[in-house]
Amino acid sequence: MTVYIGQGIGIIGLLFAVISFQKNSSKGILLFQILASTAFILHFLLIGAYTGSALNFIGVVRNLLFYYIGSRRRNKSENHANKKLWLYLFIVIYIIAGSLTYKNFYSIFPIVGTIFSTVSLWIKNPKYIRLVMLPSSPCWMIYNFVNMSIAGVMTELFVMSSLIVAMLRFDLFQAPKGKSSCGIQ
Repeated sequence: MTVYIGQGIGIIGLLFAVISFQKNSSKGILLFQILASTAFILHFLLIGAYTGSALNFIGVVRNLLFYYIGSRRRNKSENHANKKLWLYLFIVIYIIAGSLTYKNFYSIFPIVGTIFSTVSLWIKNPKYIRLVMLPSSPCWMIYNFVNMSIAGVMTELFVMSSLIVAMLRFDLFQAPKGKSSCGIQ
């Protein structure tokens, strides 16, 4: 029964993850990533995939901190070295957490995927957030498949689709400011 509840909670996480990439601000992306990661903490705990749960827990802390740093960045009140320190610190924490919860070779994949997403969420430009985030999904897809996380596999399929749609919508086909999409001013 707990596996079914876990899958249901994962579906809620899926919805938040897909919505996150349809936001066109780093603040909006981070907010919905926090909600998605929170749902996936419970999801992975309930299906017995502890590396996934631990990495998502750290992800919530990371996203809250990056959200805070992003707010301060706009106020120019924190120097660049401190921001980079947080990025590297989280990468090290992910590697340590992944090592402590290591179950088999497949436990490496979410660590690599989470490092990609950490770097992407640290970036200010939404275009580059989406671009650097994209390789994270195949890594998590492998882990989810091996751990029979139906919600996780579905999430990564939708996240990859959502990222591609957002990249097309915001990054590739967006008309320059002051011009219509067909080039007429």
